[in-house]
Amino acid sequence: MKTLKFNYRVGFSILIANFLLFVSIVICWRLGGFTNSEFLILLKQQVPIKAIYISLIIKFLSEEKHTNESNFKKLNSGYISLAIFIVASYILSLFVFVFLKAFSEIGFDMLINILIFIETFFGAYAGYLINDLFKKNNCHSCAI
Repeated sequence: MKTLKFNYRVGFSILIANFLLFVSIVICWRLGGFTNSEFLILLKQQVPIKAIYISLIIKFLSEEKHTNESNFKKLNSGYISLAIFIVASYILSLFVFVFLKAFSEIGFDMLINILIFIETFFGAYAGYLINDLFKKNNCHSCAI
């Protein structure tokens, strides 16, 4: 698969997943899964982190919309699998723990601690992959 096509797929997937995560948090809050103060603390924690990823992806997608895909190298399957696994694990783990808190399976302090761990551990790797995939002139860094 060519880098540009993969970037678009991953980029749109990340944008949609983060939108759905935000919607899920709002719905859980409206249904009583979070108090008002918990909801605000959760947003204060997640919005700045997500803004970094999302702004980088949107910038790439808007700048590369007229780029010829033939300028991009082909990605190897190992890189594709690793990228999909890391990004999917990262997003899925956020959903799982938000829902665990919303359904009173874990406390809010535990949720915040877990999210900090997830953002640190997966976020570092997801951030590296996102930066690698969505940086300018990506055709020179296509494989591990």
